[in-house]
Amino acid sequence: LFEAANAPRSGAREFVALALHFAPLDVEAAERACSAGVARVREDPDLLACSTDLAARRGRIAAAMPLARAAVRRRPAAPASRQQAIGLMLRRLLQLVDRQRLADAGRLVAEAEAFMAESRRIVPTLRLQPSLGTFLSLLAGGHFNSGEVAQAEALYERALGEGAPPDA
Repeated sequence: LFEAANAPRSGAREFVALALHFAPLDVEAAERACSAGVARVREDPDLLACSTDLAARRGRIAAAMPLARAAVRRRPAAPASRQQAIGLMLRRLLQLVDRQRLADAGRLVAEAEAFMAESRRIVPTLRLQPSLGTFLSLLAGGHFNSGEVAQAEALYERALGEGAPPDA
């Protein structure tokens, strides 16, 4: 938020400042301020980052993900936007695995893999964290807990090849 508030004038600075004012006291009010800004100044990357951050703080991960994607579209080479998006994907994956929505979790892992590949093409020096191996390990754990041992083993093997920690 502070980075967005100090960004060069983008037409959205006032909304970000308003969100910063409310954030310590009322995250919901801060999110409303950023959402109002997004409604007025469509696709502003600073407002999108602000809205993404505030929605995620409130645990509204599914709502934050499209905002993060929009922020990446507006600034494709911005490492912070890409890192924010991959972090949200991980949080969403944890929710899906916890709810045993493994088909949705598998699609999200495929989306994360494509996003990571795109990120490497656009910003070759960027190393997103967590790694694909972490995503695969979490999905493997969900399959294992569901009794799908063969699927879990295949995912764990792939995860180890992608750099997941051995104890993941």
